[in-house]
Amino acid sequence: MAVSPDDILCCQSQPTAQSLRRGTAALAVLTATAGLLAASLGCGIAALWLAVTPVLGPAGAALVSAAVLLLMAGLGLAVARRLMRRLNPAKPVPSNAGLTPTYLGEKATWISAALAPDRVAGGRRA
Repeated sequence: MAVSPDDILCCQSQPTAQSLRRGTAALAVLTATAGLLAASLGCGIAALWLAVTPVLGPAGAALVSAAVLLLMAGLGLAVARRLMRRLNPAKPVPSNAGLTPTYLGEKATWISAALAPDRVAGGRRA
C-alpha cells in the first residue's frame, strides 16, 4: 500500500505542510543533480581513458583513470571532513580541576553507588 504525500500532510498545519513540500522538492532536485554529476564524472573518466590509451596503452590508461578517481575521492573526503568540523565544533574535554579533594578521595563510595542498582536487581539484566 503506497502512502501519498497528501496522506502524510493531512494532519499537519499549513506552514509544516509547505515546509515538507519544499523539503521534498529540494531533495528531488539534489538527487537529480547528484545523478547528473555522477554521469558527467563517468563521461569525463571515459574520455580520459580513451585519450590516454594510445600513449600509455590499456593498462596505463586504467591506472591513470583510477588515480584520478582516487584523487577526486580524497578531495571529496577532505571537503566533507571540513564541513563536518564546521557543523560540529569540538567540545572541550572535561577536567578534574573543578572537583573537590573530597570528591576525588571517595572513589570507593562512588563505585559502590554505581553498582548498587545492579545488586538490588540481583545481578539480572533486563
